[in-house]
Amino acid sequence: DGELLAATYLAVRFPATLAANQAVARQVQQALWQRSGAEFHPESLLDLGAGTGAALLAATGAWPELSLLTALEPLGALSEIGRQLVPQAMWRSARFDSAEPLAPHDVVWASYSLGEASSWQPVLAKAW
Repeated sequence: DGELLAATYLAVRFPATLAANQAVARQVQQALWQRSGAEFHPESLLDLGAGTGAALLAATGAWPELSLLTALEPLGALSEIGRQLVPQAMWRSARFDSAEPLAPHDVVWASYSLGEASSWQPVLAKAW
């Protein structure tokens, strides 16, 4: 049952997934600062396999100026929770490895989902 799966995920995995994504966002900020000496201010983010929106929440915490959030998630029960947690995002019910061409985004995020793709290179090529 999709609703039971989503509730279980939210209770068991969501806190750790959010923390991991927050750590990655901080590391990206630090790496970009060290490399360029300038702050990174992205305006758009594409989340491939958005689940319940943990990466979107982490990213908007790191970059509050994000104005365009696009989330791809095929499981309706997960995206329904995500829509409640991140209502400002545009949620699309689609698998990221079979979605139609996507508009360019400043940041493309694939938290845990690339492991689900048979080949990640075409996915990333389509995402950028």
